[in-house]
Amino acid sequence: MSNPEKEPKPAWSITDVSVGDTESVHDLLRKLHIATYVNDELGITKERVAARFNRYTPEQRQENMQKRIDSVSSHAWVAKDSQDNVIGMVGPRIEDDGTQRIGALYVDEDWQGKGVAGMLMERALSWLDASRPIELGVVKYNERAQAFYIKWGFEIVPDSDTLSDELIPEIKMVRQPTKSTEEHL
Repeated sequence: MSNPEKEPKPAWSITDVSVGDTESVHDLLRKLHIATYVNDELGITKERVAARFNRYTPEQRQENMQKRIDSVSSHAWVAKDSQDNVIGMVGPRIEDDGTQRIGALYVDEDWQGKGVAGMLMERALSWLDASRPIELGVVKYNERAQAFYIKWGFEIVPDSDTLSDELIPEIKMVRQPTKSTEEHL
């Protein structure tokens, strides 16, 4: 019989996002956007990427987070390490036209490859309706993220190039329905 007091605490856990997580999520996203999206060849500088994170005050970010929490058309989870630091997040949503989307999925570089992103993706997919397509946008030159999404059944949509914030080239990926509607009847 195992002794619960001697069992190690999991290295990380996933919880619903709270307003108290707002600045930690903001800091993580800023750090990862700079690490991932700066591209000298395309003229995407650290300053331009970082500037995207100065648009809102901390109070406005908290208001936006509360709106996300209160909304029936979006949800968010955070992954936290054993010291309660935010190490990842995912934010699925359903747009006004009914399109289902993984709006963001990010994991701190030190935690990549350890199953955190997979657990976050499982949460997002379980919240969305698998009998309908699910879309996401991914930076065109982020091959690691594209490979991750392909493992989860997403496919690159040909000729779907767009610019995120008129700055960063993205492509669309779609996960086709995995359940028939008859299974729900």
